[in-house]
Amino acid sequence: FPGEVWAPVADSDYVLIGTFQDDETSTCKTLTGFNGGKLPSSLPKLGDYVLCCKGEDDIGDTVGADLSTANSVQDSVPPASNSVQDSVPPAPVLPNADSAVPGVDLSDPIVANGVKYGPYWVGREEGWNGGSYDDAVNFCSSIEGRLCPFDAYCPFGAEKPIMPGFHDGFKNNEEHYSPVAGFGQDNAWVNVGMKDGDPSTTCKGYDQLYPNQPEWGRTSAEPELKRYILCCMRNESA
Repeated sequence: FPGEVWAPVADSDYVLIGTFQDDETSTCKTLTGFNGGKLPSSLPKLGDYVLCCKGEDDIGDTVGADLSTANSVQDSVPPASNSVQDSVPPAPVLPNADSAVPGVDLSDPIVANGVKYGPYWVGREEGWNGGSYDDAVNFCSSIEGRLCPFDAYCPFGAEKPIMPGFHDGFKNNEEHYSPVAGFGQDNAWVNVGMKDGDPSTTCKGYDQLYPNQPEWGRTSAEPELKRYILCCMRNESA
């Protein structure tokens, strides 16, 4: 569908099945997503296509699971940056097929367990400068989210790939640490890269790789080790 082409969706919204200003990442964004969570007063002209679905009883288990996961992803993300309004927050990075871990399927039920939190990778472009654990908590709160638990960062568990959707410049073979919620600590960090290029160190806690939690976790020191955090935009319990 070349150009800006819209189609109606069942929950009183419209979805972009073409592209907005030739930006391929705008495809599958909703009109409310472009407009701060509400429909604009002037609705777009619809294209020549609609997608009709049978009743839920006619949908197979696998297809139903895939649709549920896709809906969870769409519901979880903040509004897009390529917006018709300048006040809309930065675009989310989930899902992003170009930056996803190879071989990881967003419809996988294990990944869906992490997707339910509405994970949103944040880096320098979004204003995160590599501060302390408390700074990360406050940053996520400032965008109406919360710091993500381990299940969102690492849906496959320890020593496995992190949640897909990270930034294009993310070097997953380097040592990176992100603050993680849910361990009853105010300075818990998880390795979202690799220590010494070893993939078995991915999704391991800092205190599993070193004797103690990091001193820099309470300060703004070592910002290059803390380039990315994951904010959860949906209020799901861990």
